[in-house]
Amino acid sequence: MTRQGWVEVDLDGLQKLLERRGKEFAVFELCQNSFDEAGVTRVDVRLTKRGGTYLLEVEDDAPAGFSDLTDAYTRFAACYGSGDLKVNVTALGRPWFDAKASVSQLHLLIHEFAHDVEANHLDERYHEALAKFGAKFTRLALDEPEMFR
Repeated sequence: MTRQGWVEVDLDGLQKLLERRGKEFAVFELCQNSFDEAGVTRVDVRLTKRGGTYLLEVEDDAPAGFSDLTDAYTRFAACYGSGDLKVNVTALGRPWFDAKASVSQLHLLIHEFAHDVEANHLDERYHEALAKFGAKFTRLALDEPEMFR
């Protein structure tokens, strides 16, 4: 089941993710994503009760905003934890999987595998893991270029 509005959310996948990581994960992840953007100085979080449900809104002051809404990772394209990578075919679309070593694929893999080291995007260990995985992918591409063709 999905709910559509400004963004599309896989409600079943989100529910499973929040059960596993705790509901506070949604707020934490959205705030981290905001602070990952260049120039952000403020992040506003609002939780509003509407009848029997709650609306969570996170807004930042990123100068560029979203120049391309496909950059909005709101449908949980992938989730890595406990040595298991789950990739959302619905969110990424089947053509994403047909590409061979695309920038989009490498970006997602580096991002997700860095969570094996640290869950917090703002932690120095997370950024060190990003650099390490980026370097390893680069070394692999130089040593084994046929893998990336």
